[in-house]
Amino acid sequence: FSNDGMSGSVPEPYAESKNWILSSGAGAKTVYVKFADKAGNWSEAYSGTIVFYSGTLIYPETGGEVLSPNGRAKLIIPPNALWEPTSIALAFLDPASLQGAVPQNFELKAVVDCKPARLIFRKPCQLIINLGQNVVPGTSMELGLLDEETGQIVFMEERSPILTDGVTLQFPITHFSTYAGLSSMVSEGAPIVSGVKIPLPDM
Repeated sequence: FSNDGMSGSVPEPYAESKNWILSSGAGAKTVYVKFADKAGNWSEAYSGTIVFYSGTLIYPETGGEVLSPNGRAKLIIPPNALWEPTSIALAFLDPASLQGAVPQNFELKAVVDCKPARLIFRKPCQLIINLGQNVVPGTSMELGLLDEETGQIVFMEERSPILTDGVTLQFPITHFSTYAGLSSMVSEGAPIVSGVKIPLPDM
């Protein structure tokens, strides 16, 4: 067994389960394993990856703020928004890992996964995302969430403008999911659909 695919643990008899200590810190964790036959021939490395969350305990009466490990996502929880003391974690995911889930003609700018899954708040909280790239302030961003059943990002039928700093997206949420900020790749003022006839004035 190995956390880095290089160094490994001492060989041991095969078992259907194994207790293993992951590498320190929050984020994506990959564990590697190799198998040997009775002749001592070793297999190629097999691996599995999970996302490990290190949560912040928030109390209902006080509320509080939670940051993602990279500091690019923040959740502001007002007092009395929680039903009970809850450990909350945010993870900033790589947009490239969800490109196949993005609606046509849209670009995925940021993805934030919120845990515990399906947590419902008593009142709205504010999710603030730093896109990590400059966008024209005031640009309208489509908000979406990841549908667990289909694996596709679906629109929330809500938009939010980029703040004046050109990198920040902020919007209210009432429950936990995997949230996405998307920008349209089609100019709102430009496209004329093929086949549409435009009447011209008489000369």
